[in-house]
Amino acid sequence: MDGDKIILGMDIGGTNMRFGLIDKDCRLSAFTIKKTRLILDCSDPVLTLAGCVKDYCREHLGSRLPDAVALGFPSAIDRSRRIVCSTPNIKGLGDNLPVADIMERELGVPTYINRDVNFLLFYDTYFHGLPSHAT
Repeated sequence: MDGDKIILGMDIGGTNMRFGLIDKDCRLSAFTIKKTRLILDCSDPVLTLAGCVKDYCREHLGSRLPDAVALGFPSAIDRSRRIVCSTPNIKGLGDNLPVADIMERELGVPTYINRDVNFLLFYDTYFHGLPSHAT
């Protein structure tokens, strides 16, 4: 993946978090699963998550960071797609956390957040060649 643009995609679930690197051809590599509570059940879950991302990148990308990070949450997300409003099933992800801003500050790369189901819909739309608008 050297030289290619890559995105770190993450699915933050109530039980597990899934990490994977996605290249420009939508190929997945370095797929990893970690227990959510071991990372996010702490006093500052977003900073801890940023540290986890750095560790993952060191392991799979060496000194490089991805070109962007995309995080899917089982949460209510604000309209700007910058703030996790509420995640009742994950202890530590309290109300109105500016996840995208904190991650961008800590990692220095663009960070995108959305509801996990929306990312699945975007993927299905792309993979199946469906129109991106309602007719």
